[in-house]
Amino acid sequence: MPYISEVTSLMIFVRLQEYDYAGASAIASVVLMASLVLLFLINIWQAHYLRRIHGR
Repeated sequence: MPYISEVTSLMIFVRLQEYDYAGASAIASVVLMASLVLLFLINIWQAHYLRRIHGR
């Protein structure tokens, strides 16, 4: 179902098939930024967790 259970890779593929390169790039940029933010937050949490374990 569109906008409810649609996968982002399918959304990008459909935009590319419709020659909407700007839309596909926008979706891909949002997904990329979200994954980089999550990776950054996980690294911060891991460093904090390991510092707390090894500090005891």
